[in-house]
Amino acid sequence: MELIQLVSIHGIGINLKLILNGSMSISGKQCSAARALLGWTSAQLAEAASVGQATVKRFEAGDSVRDTSVGAIRAALEEAGLIFIAAGENTAAGGEGVRRQA
Repeated sequence: MELIQLVSIHGIGINLKLILNGSMSISGKQCSAARALLGWTSAQLAEAASVGQATVKRFEAGDSVRDTSVGAIRAALEEAGLIFIAAGENTAAGGEGVRRQA
């Protein structure tokens, strides 16, 4: 997965990761599974992603949330060492999923 890191906006160092591989989207089910793999609560994920806990809960319930919030959630989970597998991606098990980085 290709990432760019942008740093420094008006003298303040900010790490912003943009996923360039065409899809920033993950599903709410993947998010919930990812949290379970890490042993995180929704509050811990919300803090790591700098989004509200209600946003995490809405996303996992299948409700609509902002694309920027989904991107922040995905980035936080990837930063914690997880990899997301898209539906239809060529894997032994098939289907969408999440796993730890090797």
